[in-house]
Amino acid sequence: MKKRIKQDVATNIVINIFLIIAGIVALYPIWFVLIASISDPMLISAGKIFIIPKNISFKAYEMLKNYPEIWIGYRNSLFYMVACTAVTLFGILPAAFALSRKALVGRKVLNFLIVFSMYFSGGMIPTYLLHRSLGWIDTIWVLLVPSLFVAYYLILARSAFQELPEALYEAARIDGASDFRFFYQFAVPLSSAMIAVIALFSGLAWWNNYAKFLIYIDNPDLQSLQVIVQQITAKLTASLSNAASMSEAIQAEKTKELLKYSIVVITALPFCLIYPFIQKYFNTGVMIGAVKE
Repeated sequence: MKKRIKQDVATNIVINIFLIIAGIVALYPIWFVLIASISDPMLISAGKIFIIPKNISFKAYEMLKNYPEIWIGYRNSLFYMVACTAVTLFGILPAAFALSRKALVGRKVLNFLIVFSMYFSGGMIPTYLLHRSLGWIDTIWVLLVPSLFVAYYLILARSAFQELPEALYEAARIDGASDFRFFYQFAVPLSSAMIAVIALFSGLAWWNNYAKFLIYIDNPDLQSLQVIVQQITAKLTASLSNAASMSEAIQAEKTKELLKYSIVVITALPFCLIYPFIQKYFNTGVMIGAVKE
């Protein structure tokens, strides 16, 4: 018995050491970006910044005032993240609830078509031509309307609704509740973990989305933060290449490095603030439908 206890203690120590190392490896890039955003960019380029910031300055964040397009993109990305996620939940939750009901006529065919759409699509060019024929190019509708249907989220929500006790549904029906009332009074509140996970996945996907905005949006007032950051980086790289003197090249390199790290920090900030409130639902919600008895 004592030998087994010693083995368990040794195993726990090894596991804890491994988890500590894994945590450091995971957190260090975040810490490095944070200290790099307030350190001298030339020291960063020289590889002299590792753990502690040097020559601390908040000039990188002050420089953001000179780029109003960044804040326009920040505002737009926040709007798209919230609006498109809300539209996604509004579209998929009722559809998923309907597909979870065995009484739905054609349920198997609809489920097959949904899964089929995950693997086969018309392609980028036909999709672009469709949006152009509808007059959606360079408008928010090209982003909002397709958000109504996302097959993966629909399947995840359907699996969550299928796990609700059938007895609960029958009891509600006996008490006179309609399908709609059961949906918003019972199904949605009992599936909060699943809804939180879908909202997190959708919000993160829209916040980091780059390709859709590059293809469908040309208006700078509607552009996302990701595309604007790429455009600013390209301009700074071009100015670095076209520098007439060494001092201009050094200044362009400093500006590029300062903006790079400060933009990464402000870009990651929204989800750093949101994730702690959603994390408690994450493990439960992401495993919904994964194991069946």
